[in-house]
Amino acid sequence: KQWYQRRVRAPGAVHKTMTAVFVMLGESEKKLAQWNYILQLLNKPGKASLMSRISDFSKESVSKGTVERARKQLDNLTSVEVESAGKSVSCLFLWVAKACEM
Repeated sequence: KQWYQRRVRAPGAVHKTMTAVFVMLGESEKKLAQWNYILQLLNKPGKASLMSRISDFSKESVSKGTVERARKQLDNLTSVEVESAGKSVSCLFLWVAKACEM
């Protein structure tokens, strides 16, 4: 099983990081409050998969409001805190933090 499938609830740093990632990819912040919804998104195959969506991501197509909502999720998180949850989520944290730079 993947790291995210082993959890009924994710640690705060993981949930916030994944929420920020999916906000940047256009998902509803309200739905992302539920870890089960994030799990559904993580399990999508093909073009709907997380890695495919990140590969196709264009920073220029994201509104400033979306960037602010994603950035808000990252407030008070450090890379050290996220890294302690795992390398996979740490890489996603670094990606979304960079994507939030305007």
